[in-house]
Amino acid sequence: MNFEESLAVVNDYLSRASTSLVVTHYEESPEGWLFCFNSKEYVDTGDFSSQLVGNGPVLVDKDTGEMHFFGTALPPIEYVKEYSLRKNS
Repeated sequence: MNFEESLAVVNDYLSRASTSLVVTHYEESPEGWLFCFNSKEYVDTGDFSSQLVGNGPVLVDKDTGEMHFFGTALPPIEYVKEYSLRKNS
């Protein structure tokens, strides 16, 4: 999958939420594309009361197109490394 296809997968998922969500950051990793997201209201206004809490990044696997949701306890790169180890073992 390329970036545009991965972004479409994530945007489709986000569009089904009960509140308006948008991608706020993305980066490529060896396994796929990592996306961070937040509420559109927070992005537009900066109002901290509109910010999502506990939303970890999502990785779209380059090979399968599957989405993998990560936590918030570790830096995103640590989750990507862990996923890579599981996938390639």
